[in-house]
Formats: sequence, C-alpha cells, structure tokens
Amino acid sequence: MLRAAAVVGAAMVSAAVYGKAPTYWPSDASPSFKIITEAPNLDTYLSKYKQEFGAAHDVYRNHCLRVLSFARHLLVTEAGFDDAQAESAMPVMEIALAYHDMGLFTDLSLEYLEPSAARAEKDLEGTLSADEIKLVRDTIVWHHKVFAWSGEDERSTAIVNAVRKGDWVDATTCLLGGSFVRKGLSAADIVAAHAALPEMGFGSFLAALMPWGAYAKQLNPELSLKRLGALSIFKL
Repeated sequence: MLRAAAVVGAAMVSAAVYGKAPTYWPSDASPSFKIITEAPNLDTYLSKYKQEFGAAHDVYRNHCLRVLSFARHLLVTEAGFDDAQAESAMPVMEIALAYHDMGLFTDLSLEYLEPSAARAEKDLEGTLSADEIKLVRDTIVWHHKVFAWSGEDERSTAIVNAVRKGDWVDATTCLLGGSFVRKGLSAADIVAAHAALPEMGFGSFLAALMPWGAYAKQLNPELSLKRLGALSIFKL
C-alpha cells in the first residue's frame, strides 16, 4: 500500500515538474520558432464582431496569435512546408482562427463549432474561393478533434492538423497552468509564446465554460444537458 502511494506520489511530482518547470526555468526557444504578433486577416474579421467580444476581444486575439504561431511552426517542422508554403497558409489560418470559437460570443452557445463555421461561410462568400471556405470550415469544425484529421489533400490535412494541435497546446497550457500537452512543440517555444502574448485570463475563461463554470451557468441557468455543451464539441 505504501509502495503504491509512493509510486503515485512520484508520478504526480514528475508530471508537475514536466509541465511547470519550463515556466520557472525557461530555456531558449527554437531559432526557427516565429512568434506572430501581427495578423492583418485575423484583425479584419475580429473587428467585425468587436462589440460581441467585448472585454474578451484582446484575450481571444492573443489566444489566436499563440495558436497561429504554433500552427505555422508545426507546418514547417512536422508537415515539411518551406517558408513560402507556410506563409501562403497564413491568410486562411488567420481567418479560421478569427472564427474558430466565435459562436461563444456571437451565438451565445456552448455548442459553438457549427455556428462559428456557418458564420464564417456566410461572411466569406464572394471573398474566398469555395476550396478556401471549405478549408476554413474544416479548420473550425475539427479543431477540437483529439486524434489526427484526414482531409482530401495533403495541404488541407496539414493545415487543419497544425491548427488543431496548436489549439490543444494553448488551451491546455492556459487551463492547466503549464506546458503539459506539447503536440510536437518544445516547452521553450510554448513558454516563449506565452511570454510575448500573455493569456490575460484565458485559462479562467476556459474553466468558466465547464458545466460547473460561471459562463456555462450564465448561458444555461437551469441545470440541464445544455450545460454539457462545452463537452459535446470534442471529437475523437
């Protein structure tokens, strides 16, 4: 019994050190890791809904920029994109990230993936090609998928999965207070992105989306299955 308790205790300490230590003793980020602080396409589409975002606008923008930084890096390091290919993917990723969680604010729904995608499709009609709009939609709808997503071509598959991984990394880092989930990124790169683009309370906001959280209760005051909406958006 004591041995089992010791093993569990050691595992918990090891996990805490794994996730927390890089924040307290940061090392240098990868030379190729580019922290993106300016994203004109992201800002164009976020500005359309600045009133709906309210005080959360800058918090959400920093989240999008961190995910964008992670996604661009993963396209190069994992998908084999060269710099030109990575840059060509930026406009679509910026637009998709502007909308990826937008339904939380515009539609006031915890089941926000489809409303977010539908709003993007409506706004982008006549601006992007049908293929680009489909890529934006796929990026939004599948960004909470646990395992790898497979699309119709290698480029789309790589972009959707890069954003998906970047979002998982950023959300878990903010929610858990450490770089526990890395998805192919180095802890130093994650810490560097958060130093340059502070979370500004994003982790607390994520906690508020849980069934017991304040925002979930605000959207659905009565205890019902709708309170579980934030959990229904996850897919294997």
